Amino acid sequence: MIHITIPETVKIYDNNGNVHDGFKVHINGILHCTLRYSALLNLHDDLRKLFEWVEVIGFPPKKIKFLMTDKELDERRELLEFYLRTICQNPQTSAHSIVTNFFRESQKDCFLSQNSEDIDIHVAIYLLDGSKTLIHCSPGEPTSMILQRLCEKLKIGSQFMKYFGLFIAGKSDINPYKSKQPISLFLFDNFDIGYRLVVRWLQDFECPLISLLTLNQLSPKKSLKIILRKWYYWNVEIDKELLNDDNALRLIYIQACCELESWKKLQNINVEASNSKWSTPNVDFFNKCKELQDANLKKDLVKACQVQPHYGLLYFENCFSDYPRSKTEVRLAFGNKHLQILYKVPETDSFVETAFRVNRIRCWKLLSKDDDGVPRLSIEYLVARDHLEWINFYSEQSVLLSLCLQSMVNEIVQSRNTTEVPKRFSRDSPISSPSSQNSNGTANSKSVASSTNCSSTTSSYESFSNMPSPTPVVRLSKTKKLSSSFDNEAFNAITDQDL
Repeated sequence: MIHITIPETVKIYDNNGNVHDGFKVHINGILHCTLRYSALLNLHDDLRKLFEWVEVIGFPPKKIKFLMTDKELDERRELLEFYLRTICQNPQTSAHSIVTNFFRESQKDCFLSQNSEDIDIHVAIYLLDGSKTLIHCSPGEPTSMILQRLCEKLKIGSQFMKYFGLFIAGKSDINPYKSKQPISLFLFDNFDIGYRLVVRWLQDFECPLISLLTLNQLSPKKSLKIILRKWYYWNVEIDKELLNDDNALRLIYIQACCELESWKKLQNINVEASNSKWSTPNVDFFNKCKELQDANLKKDLVKACQVQPHYGLLYFENCFSDYPRSKTEVRLAFGNKHLQILYKVPETDSFVETAFRVNRIRCWKLLSKDDDGVPRLSIEYLVARDHLEWINFYSEQSVLLSLCLQSMVNEIVQSRNTTEVPKRFSRDSPISSPSSQNSNGTANSKSVASSTNCSSTTSSYESFSNMPSPTPVVRLSKTKKLSSSFDNEAFNAITDQDL
């Protein structure tokens, strides 16, 4: 799952001092690499050998660069962005090793010096309780390799590795609204608050250490870290397989404890605001969990949490929405086949919780930057029979929201046939690196510590349906505000009685 933009072009130099036009490629919200036209053409040549439909998209034609005007260069930028988005929105090509290896090698070429990849370092990876594990690696290693080493060190069986993932996260108070009184963490006095606010979902097209350092340069005050947590699967039935393995159970238990801590905080907020609508477990439930923890019954505690409606929710930072009215501050959460929001009603000074069912979202759009410079996620929601409405969320985490929504949709569709977790890391072809040569299109080699500019200068739309089409049919229109439409297999029509 890749959201890609090319907001601008720059002049770059090859090893011989020749100047070229470079296209700044942003993936999932941050600068990933700077590529020449020739590097992308090589990628196109590799793909069309395997996928005949790639020819239908059309790759921007070759031109004599010295005769290209600024307008023609910008048109080429838009066409390349259109091409890459089309490739990355199709599940057959986006998960293929040709694409993932291309982008990973391009990131390494752009940010690593020639000798830095040979450096051996120890990277700290944190669990949700704040504990850390040191993993021996090099800066250019992919996500799957680092995850595999971590699981081996934590003695997580290879059959369970697919249920966990690496994320970049920062510390955050996940309360929807600040509590007026200090909250006593009755159950978790020995737990560090940990890194809860997920900023980036690390995938195999990138090198985790490069992405981490890039994000820390953009937001130095957040002191971001790499964390291990359950991968974004939303079916709690999958947890059952993990509960019978002591090492996997430990990770699930830690995450369940963190969720209990969050629920306890929300309960304190509800006490302060008696007319709050946010649902939380009752006091008896917390007392039961306390007894289970004292008895060291980890499996029973996890099972007790699983039946709660908020189990497995992933919380996001506060953002603004036009639901139910313009400029409403909301807290977003994903889980249990719902997009849930909590907002405050000014007239009554109360909190209201609303859930949007994922199978009622016909499609969604992702705007990299709106007129105010804030990314926007828009969902087209079926509110009644034959009545669809657009609901907008203005959030710096819009890209991550879109990725989570796509992940949930994929799981819903796949669960109709199997309970298996969708494949993440592709190993379907030998490793190739079409952009590995510096003369082939990357910017000058730089150290990872060099500064990067990730600001987007143009607005570009990308829209998604509830499920990518299993057939490679492209329905993108070549407009400045890119839009895509695919068959919608997870969208279910409803009747008025269902509302």
